[in-house]
Amino acid sequence: MKFDRIKVAVGLLCITNLLSYVDRTALSVLLPPIRAEFGLSDTELGVLTGIAFAAFYAIAGIPIASLADRYSRVSIISISVAAWSIATALTGAAHHFVHLFLARMGTAIGEAGALPPTHSLFSDLFPAEKRSGVLALHSAFGPIGTLLGLSLGGWLAIEFGWRWTFLILGAPGILVAVLVYLYVSEPERGMLDPRTPEGGSVSLPRAIRYLFSKQSFTYLALAFAVGSLIISGLSQWLPSYFVRTFDLTLAEVGTMYGLAFGLGSFAGMVIGAIVANRLTEKDLRWSMWIACISYCVVLPLYLVVLWWTQLSGVLITIALASIVGGLGYGPAWAAIQNIAPVSMRATATAVSLFGASLVGGGLGPLLVGIVSDLLYTGDGALSLRYGLLSVVSVTPLAAILFWSSAHYFPRDSRVE
Repeated sequence: MKFDRIKVAVGLLCITNLLSYVDRTALSVLLPPIRAEFGLSDTELGVLTGIAFAAFYAIAGIPIASLADRYSRVSIISISVAAWSIATALTGAAHHFVHLFLARMGTAIGEAGALPPTHSLFSDLFPAEKRSGVLALHSAFGPIGTLLGLSLGGWLAIEFGWRWTFLILGAPGILVAVLVYLYVSEPERGMLDPRTPEGGSVSLPRAIRYLFSKQSFTYLALAFAVGSLIISGLSQWLPSYFVRTFDLTLAEVGTMYGLAFGLGSFAGMVIGAIVANRLTEKDLRWSMWIACISYCVVLPLYLVVLWWTQLSGVLITIALASIVGGLGYGPAWAAIQNIAPVSMRATATAVSLFGASLVGGGLGPLLVGIVSDLLYTGDGALSLRYGLLSVVSVTPLAAILFWSSAHYFPRDSRVE
């Protein structure tokens, strides 16, 4: 495969990740008008931003990933991008809570088919020592997508209403799906790995048993779940928190929060890739240590965000927290690819996403909504703060799990 073909593949796959975050994130900034039109409670909004997406994302991801370990990953990615884009556009046609739930479910199932085969493709395009960098770059387009989802979502809602916003945001994915199918080539599996003794297709139950026989993978999967609970709860509810606390418009909160979170996370993931590529040459455990340290440092920053009453200071702190929180993302995903055999790489990503989506993405926003409803007073700003604190409180557990994974990582790693 020529180098220019690799650059095209990386570019298109990064764009698909960007679009997935645009489509999944826009809902968070559109919650206030949706809440007003349908008369929904915070718990119901937590269901839409959490379980409605996360449960189906988690459940669909594993069987789709198992197919990706056997068949064309490029075709599966293309179909997935088209599917979630159509579902996003259809969200704007909802006239009932159930319609919103079903559209969100469709978006989740579509997006579930993209990330695992993409990670598997990258592992066959780049050698082990380069995977942290490319996976961090790919991940970094997620925060940029979040930025666009929040800022464009807020602006489009003001200009055209929330219904047309979903239609406009879903449309570009159809074109990107076609481009991926036409211009991304399917590489030979395992061609850049020093050894692949478990070659050939593997059944899904056998793959799952193998992966959880590796203690480093088990701790990693748990760490991703806890980390996702924190990030999902914060990212889905902070826009509403800003609206209630600082009396901002949708366009203002989308732009301000989107820039602080999106650019901060992008910078953190790029910095993390550079640092990890250097440190892991000396010790593979740095992949986990970086993530552990980031969660230790980010905890006090989250607390400042939720207790400081000056908007400019809060936005600066969000940017700093996003930089720190993004440092370990790429290295952690690369560790999973280095632990898993060639025949299980898409499945390994999907299994990790299962816990992150179902436990983290599903329960995080829902927990915030439930706590906020139980403590609701006045305009709901104070109760929502306590809801957000409920997910922030588990940050030390994520650090402990990443540290535990580091202990077993050198033994379980596929890299010799």
